[in-house]
Amino acid sequence: MANAKTPAQSTKKQAAYKLLPYLTGKAGHLAEFKEKGTMPSTIAAREYDKATQPLGQAASLHENGDLYVRLAEVLMQREKWPEAQDALQRALDKGKLKDTGNTKLLMGIAVYSQDKPKEARTWFQQASEYPNEKKAALGWLQHIDSEQNSGR
Repeated sequence: MANAKTPAQSTKKQAAYKLLPYLTGKAGHLAEFKEKGTMPSTIAAREYDKATQPLGQAASLHENGDLYVRLAEVLMQREKWPEAQDALQRALDKGKLKDTGNTKLLMGIAVYSQDKPKEARTWFQQASEYPNEKKAALGWLQHIDSEQNSGR
């Protein structure tokens, strides 16, 4: 019974899923979101400002950090770089991510967009260790190098 959830964990997960209908706009999409991970309609309609609060609440209650990554993506669309960085850090701290490499790549972008190329370099180097992110991460590293060499 090592995988058994405590009543508190089960309650948190249920509370997180109760918030998701507010993101989707329709309770009927909840099952699809849980099963397939499809994009909530408020996000699909680019109603990012409406999506951030309930998505943040759901992320805090969810069992892994994936909803924090989605929150960060929404915040990045709004160019809210410090908030996106915070959400990505929460995702990494929470763990159990489907794609840690992508999270580290996004972190590099969020940090770079705050004019912190040295810190961003660290995240891009970490992201380059993941096969699916290697090409993009190396591209960002080359970009940082060329900026530093040109005196930016």
